[in-house]
Amino acid sequence: MIRKATKDGAKVKPGVVTFAGTNKAKSRSGDTKITTTFVADIPSINTRADLIVDAVTHALLVYFRQAIQSGSKPDGSGEQVRLSQAAAANPKRLGPVRGFDTGHMSDNLRRTPITGTTTNARARVLPPTDRNVFIGTEAKRGIFYLSTGGEVETLIQQTLQRWLDGALGNNLRDADAATKTASEADR
Repeated sequence: MIRKATKDGAKVKPGVVTFAGTNKAKSRSGDTKITTTFVADIPSINTRADLIVDAVTHALLVYFRQAIQSGSKPDGSGEQVRLSQAAAANPKRLGPVRGFDTGHMSDNLRRTPITGTTTNARARVLPPTDRNVFIGTEAKRGIFYLSTGGEVETLIQQTLQRWLDGALGNNLRDADAATKTASEADR
């Protein structure tokens, strides 16, 4: 909505663009130049990059943990490759799906500490170090447990939108920059 300013100047109301007037002047070359002024109250966000990194990595930890435990591919494109009959018949196995034998890997996915500055922060989501060989072997077979495509891309966009809504409403929690596991995030 655009409103004309009152005689005593541009009085701005949130959500309203105010027309504050025009000025007519001659340029050095003799051309007439008209300047129009609009005034608006636009909400500002005072934030830090670590808040965004914390929100996104938290959502990724929860999502990947649930994907592993349910036997889903991380990109949401279907089920993981089924277990062999011998692996599925193992009585010590807690989960009937690939990548979820004891729950150790899904529970101990971790986010590295958030590092950087207020304008450029970073962290990584990684499997437990004692599962690196397993992850590498599975990757050679074309089986992945972490991804950035498909549903993960949508999850990141939705997380950023929720974060932005919270920032505009001044309703953000402080970032937890420490290392975090998936089981800690999924509480």
